[in-house]
Amino acid sequence: MYHGEASSIEVDRSDRIDEMTRVRAKYDLYPPKDKFNIDESGLWWKLTPNQTLATEAGSGSKALKDRITLAFTCNADGSKKLDTWVIGC
Repeated sequence: MYHGEASSIEVDRSDRIDEMTRVRAKYDLYPPKDKFNIDESGLWWKLTPNQTLATEAGSGSKALKDRITLAFTCNADGSKKLDTWVIGC
């Protein structure tokens, strides 16, 4: 049972299934070389490792969490890989 805003939404799965079927039919019209996928990954470039080989404890400090996002793109058959996008400041 849903409460709040979720309870006011009419759940009709048949519309969603019909739409997904339509999207998949369009997707199948293209060859694998024309189907691209993009995925992103975070890179905390200032963050130091949380484990070391040191035998003595170092001084405590706040972890630097400056982050950039890297986006990788390639097509379905792997014949074309686009340049990596760097998103951040």
